Amino acid sequence: MVGNIFSDNLKKFLYKTVTIHTVGCNDNSVDFTGTLAAIHEDYVTLILTLGVVRKHDESPKNMINFNRTYNNSPPCLYKPGSIADIPISKIAAIVHYPV
Repeated sequence: MVGNIFSDNLKKFLYKTVTIHTVGCNDNSVDFTGTLAAIHEDYVTLILTLGVVRKHDESPKNMINFNRTYNNSPPCLYKPGSIADIPISKIAAIVHYPV
């Protein structure tokens, strides 16, 4: 019941920037700041950084070329973003209007 109330309350913050404070074992805690992308039964998904797509001629060296053998046009290069799946049971607090 309490989990459902918490999940329902989280729905207000979908697609908004939040900071999630987590708790772990041995008093370890980690903070994640990003866009709340999804709320599942057991965890939430937070987009921490967005991926980037660039044409080959304007890309830095740390990009990944996934299209190099699939077409004749200049390939696009992708720099992956990062996503965190955070268990709801490990959430200690959510800051939804950071200053």
